Amino acid sequence: MYRRITAILLIIIILILITMLSSCNSGNEKTIGENIVKDSNDKIQLWYYIYKDDMLSSNIILEIVSYAKSFCAKNKIPLEVFAYDDEILAHKDYIFKRNLAAANGNMIIIEDKNDLTDLAKHHADYTKLENYDKLIDGYKNRYVIPMGVNYLVGTLKNEILQYYNVTPSDKLIMYTEYLNIKQEMKKKGAKFLLNYGEFHQLIDYYLYLNEVLFIDDGTDIFSNNSEIEALIKEIAIEVYDDILLYYNTDFKTINENFNYGFDIIDNNSEMSISAKHAGGIDYFIDPRYMEELDKKTFYIDPFTRMHTPNFFMHKKITNGRIYELANYLISEDIYSRYEELDRKLYDNFCHVDYMPVFKIDKIKELLHLNEDLEFVNKLNTTSQEVIDLINNVYEVHVKDEEKSKEAADSFFFDDQARRINHYVKLIVLDIVERLADGDKLEKYDPNNVEINKIMDDKIKELILEYNIRN
Repeated sequence: MYRRITAILLIIIILILITMLSSCNSGNEKTIGENIVKDSNDKIQLWYYIYKDDMLSSNIILEIVSYAKSFCAKNKIPLEVFAYDDEILAHKDYIFKRNLAAANGNMIIIEDKNDLTDLAKHHADYTKLENYDKLIDGYKNRYVIPMGVNYLVGTLKNEILQYYNVTPSDKLIMYTEYLNIKQEMKKKGAKFLLNYGEFHQLIDYYLYLNEVLFIDDGTDIFSNNSEIEALIKEIAIEVYDDILLYYNTDFKTINENFNYGFDIIDNNSEMSISAKHAGGIDYFIDPRYMEELDKKTFYIDPFTRMHTPNFFMHKKITNGRIYELANYLISEDIYSRYEELDRKLYDNFCHVDYMPVFKIDKIKELLHLNEDLEFVNKLNTTSQEVIDLINNVYEVHVKDEEKSKEAADSFFFDDQARRINHYVKLIVLDIVERLADGDKLEKYDPNNVEINKIMDDKIKELILEYNIRN
């Protein structure tokens, strides 16, 4: 009897101890998404890779990393920095090394977004960040958060717009409006030389009409083979029909021009459509680069890229303090610190390297904006034309939701999905070759077995390539 009572008491004591230990352990844990995050001393990994010849992006990445190191030292957050450049390690070897380390969790990376696509499905839940709601809507629900964005632009000569009596909506327009303007010109008699540049823009127009011009990493467009096959076939035929309708259908001439030449030339007016390239949106805000504004209309060129610093955080988290660092980095304060430094270096009161991705609250004064996000000419050294253009930039970037969304979509488009343009080009070239009747082109016959097989084979090749890469 005594032994039985002793055994029962021992079991009760063990159960109490287990309960106490479990209680103590749960006090040091919190749930974030699907992860149990311990307030531990697990080190936070901060990774970055820079290119020695890209000083703009590299310098800002180095600045951001220095801020992160100081913040972690001050707040006693364990941090280990992994720094690489193209002189230390080849980029492909760095990516392999970085992605292996990601399995350990607690990882933040500051790099160009195109170098992070292979980790896109492993990003943390950014909605938990304190400043997430302050982001411009187009930059939410992405696999990275840009530390700033920079778009390059193309130009239209106002002279050719006037020739065809076409009026753009503003001084700075979106790429899709630019494509629409060119189509309107064609209806009014423009005869564009079908060179490499024009061919790709023609394909872009029909990708845009079919809502697949900008595809990001989250696309499910390739999940249904029959749908993507039908869509690409339709686009290819639309492009071919447009060539028959609006372009010189002399097969030899088309074939000679397909593979070279970027300048968009109108044979009817004998004018080039483009003015001198204007640089980036940041140059709109830099009077040093403004010239002959009355002769130009600008459009955002979504397929000409500059490296930009982006924030990525891996979803595997064992140290909840990583969110303290993330909240610090994703803030207007950090943006203003590196932009203020740049102004001291260049002594330029209204130049920014990168546009902010925040809805612009604390940084109005830094950007010389009033409450309505209109530029304030404090030094009276900027012409009204430049001021109007700067205001147009902020209209597109922040104030107009539809244009801001398109600008963000063009920033995030997936380079792999962009291969649709390439494969449509290959299909159309094959159709052109098969349907050349002497020097002229025949109309496409939907019952042409040979052409349909060519299209099917090319589309299957595209789908296979995309699935292999993803």
